[in-house]
Amino acid sequence: MEIQANMEDDDSIERGIKKLKKVFDTNAIMEEFDIDVFDTLVDYIIVGGYNESGRADPYMLRFIVKTHSNMFKKEKDVSKEHIVERNKLTQDYRNIVLLDFIDQQNFIAYDRDKDGNFKKKVIKKVRVRVECDMSNEN
Repeated sequence: MEIQANMEDDDSIERGIKKLKKVFDTNAIMEEFDIDVFDTLVDYIIVGGYNESGRADPYMLRFIVKTHSNMFKKEKDVSKEHIVERNKLTQDYRNIVLLDFIDQQNFIAYDRDKDGNFKKKVIKKVRVRVECDMSNEN
């Protein structure tokens, strides 16, 4: 079973790399989500965090892309400690930011009120960051 799963992972990575190469070579626009390309590029995602002022931002989305040292390695679990450690955008923050923008599209979220009931909330903007985590680089 494990050998088959590893072979499928290798195939997915290879498909993703071929698709990325085609996009870059032809300057094409990807019209739809492609899981192979996503898995090839994205190492992990952090939902929520703390901005540069130390203020909590529960609607921040951070896509941490793979670096050259982990691009071809098998997926591994990212420890909770690592995510918590990298969650604050402080002055000693070492990630390389590739994109940082505010998405003005409306989103729906559900927060709990003081009685524990869910209350619908419209979120008018979400900060999206695409970063390279350089903490494990030599």
